[in-house]
Amino acid sequence: MKLPDSPRQTFIADNARTAEFLLNRDNQALMDRFWGREDTVAEVAKVLDLDRNKVLYRVRAMLEMGLLRVARVTPRRGRAIQHYTLSADAFYIPFEVTRFENKAAFVRAQLEPFFERLIAIEGRETEEDARNGGWGVLMHRNAQENTLTRPRLRSQIHAPPNEDPPASDTTFRLWGTGQLSPARAQDLLARFRQIFVELHSIEEEGPGARYFLFQLTLVPLEDRAE
Repeated sequence: MKLPDSPRQTFIADNARTAEFLLNRDNQALMDRFWGREDTVAEVAKVLDLDRNKVLYRVRAMLEMGLLRVARVTPRRGRAIQHYTLSADAFYIPFEVTRFENKAAFVRAQLEPFFERLIAIEGRETEEDARNGGWGVLMHRNAQENTLTRPRLRSQIHAPPNEDPPASDTTFRLWGTGQLSPARAQDLLARFRQIFVELHSIEEEGPGARYFLFQLTLVPLEDRAE
């Protein structure tokens, strides 16, 4: 059940236990079920395919920390059904109550698991790869005369210069370098934001659904004085 919109209420974590709970990705997935709506332990366990007792344990912890509240109770024979919702619509975790020394340490901790996973997937080598001559590094120039360095199978080195090998079923990556004016960089960032909003609005549940990282990045490779 979706709750009506109201002015933002922000919960501020004031201890290490609450901060660690909020920053845990599994707990964040659980919190998503209560964000702006009511839900029960049984329904959450079913949707997330989790053991009901484990969900109940974490729900009780969230109630104790003040992250969750009982929105309403449905009477029934035996034990009544409790419907929960988050106690606020935003949660702020100051760095001083976390294990992170600063913003850079937090960003590193957030990104490293994703990139380790990406490296593991992209770096996987198979017996079929060996039959295609093994891997090497191909340097070439594209139509815009940018120098590209890419891992390639030996069987792919004579392919057209602007043709990328097929992506896997779980990852797709394009990256390169080039010089951009500040105006063009701002234009690209605005387009990236539009794509990000579109992707972020997609939420699929059920059998076969998995969490994916989507990232659109434009990073200056050198600092320039203004």
